[in-house]
Amino acid sequence: MLTGGVWPIELGGYLFDEPGPYTQAYREAYKELAAFGVPPLVDPEDPTQLAAARSTPNETFVLLSTSDREACTTCDAYTRPIRGAWIEGAWGYVGRHGHWHSHLYPLHQPAIGHVHVGTIDGTSDTKNLILKFTDHWDWKLAARAAGGAEHTFYATTGEKELKRDPEPLGHVLAYAPGVVNWRLTKEEFLKAVEQLARAAVALGAVAAWPSAPCDADWVLNDWARNRTRPIQHAIPWVHINASDVVMPFGDSLEALQCEWTGFMHKSCLASPPPPEDTGRALLAVEFRSLLTWVPSSSRAPSANNTIILATTGPASEPPPPASAASTAFTPVPYADLLLLNAERVLQSLPLPEVVWLDRLVEVGEYGERAAAKYDRWQEKCRALRYRGSDMSSKVKW
Repeated sequence: MLTGGVWPIELGGYLFDEPGPYTQAYREAYKELAAFGVPPLVDPEDPTQLAAARSTPNETFVLLSTSDREACTTCDAYTRPIRGAWIEGAWGYVGRHGHWHSHLYPLHQPAIGHVHVGTIDGTSDTKNLILKFTDHWDWKLAARAAGGAEHTFYATTGEKELKRDPEPLGHVLAYAPGVVNWRLTKEEFLKAVEQLARAAVALGAVAAWPSAPCDADWVLNDWARNRTRPIQHAIPWVHINASDVVMPFGDSLEALQCEWTGFMHKSCLASPPPPEDTGRALLAVEFRSLLTWVPSSSRAPSANNTIILATTGPASEPPPPASAASTAFTPVPYADLLLLNAERVLQSLPLPEVVWLDRLVEVGEYGERAAAKYDRWQEKCRALRYRGSDMSSKVKW
């Protein structure tokens, strides 16, 4: 709206305070840029610039946020399809359905959005997590601020208030692609998570929490569970329970990953200072970032970075192909895990490095020190005490 510098008192008078030091410095900076050919800003409230202001093409903005109440009679306020809301909208109603993921090229992308604390239940760092999920987080800038790429993760950053110093990343233990698949029930997914944590503690490695398969029944809303697999994901992804259970992210819709919200707490990621030492882990969205800068030899499973689980028996047999989507867990005695090639792999690879498990494992009876460390981690990390507790009946994630 052009006023010519006149703000009628019947319309509230002048809306703004006098320009402060930051506003004045900003305007002065633009004056300096004029020497480099940058056109000056037009002040529509300055009568001497009124003609220039009026010659500036008008821009039309629409503030719109509506939901399609008729499209899904069984949906709640969060899962109901969004018909509008591509100009503005909060994360809870627009962003969580994919409209903020500009790199995935949604049909409608908001110009204005709002991230607020408490959007993802029970998390420690809501706003930054959302920026990471939507690919608006600058990992390179974060690396420069943190003193290196490996200190951009919750598992490696320090916290003065907790008297916890930054820690090196060391080795990261991860399930190979395809091992955690959509056929796993939520119970089996949680078991896979617990066993990965046990193996990581045994080997002194950081666990890479697996992403939940976006096609799994327990990740989807009830009304979407009869879809044919693989699901052709699209934005808005109202079929995915992005209200409580997961947060989708990824390089493409075809390679969409889903972060289980149960992991999103620092007690599941970072180890407190000794003697409260527990395990450490990376979120799936952090692991995705890690794979962009570790040595290329570490970014996919190979003979040099995959742990051989046994010399004989089921654990020595080649795992089923990823397309087979196995749900079987391979028993691995704790002693075997340490005596086979795990130690050689962990000692010979440069740091930080990714070490892969090529199948679902079930670690046998623990050593005393490892058991104590895992018990401390399980006591603090809600993801590791979700299965078999009354928590699963009290919370949706």
